[in-house]
Parts: sequence; structure tokens; C-alpha cells
Amino acid sequence: MDSLWDKYEVQSTQIGITDPVITIDVYDKDGIPEVEKYLKAQLSKDDLEHYEIEVFSRWS
Repeated sequence: MDSLWDKYEVQSTQIGITDPVITIDVYDKDGIPEVEKYLKAQLSKDDLEHYEIEVFSRWS
């Protein structure tokens, strides 16, 4: 997750403990597909099966 901050303009990240959701807030909605693709490439198969990935932009 740390590399996500270095690579993209991310406003916040959260990994749910009770609810298995990884939530990413990006500044630009146009970057959502690229961030989703990056996460799917970086996370393990087990993580992808366990967590739902939710990428959104509250600013645009």
C-alpha cells in the first residue's frame, strides 16, 4: 500500500478489519481504473480473494 502513495495522487487509504474492504480515495476520478489495476497487480491472490477493493474520488 505504501507504493500506492508514491505512484499515484491518493488522498487516503483504509484497510477494513471488520469489513474486508480496501478503500482508496484518489484526487482525480480519471485515475480510478489505473489505481484499481495497480492494486490487483500488487496484492496477493489471497488478499484479492479476501478483500473487496473500492476506489473512488470524492472531489470529482
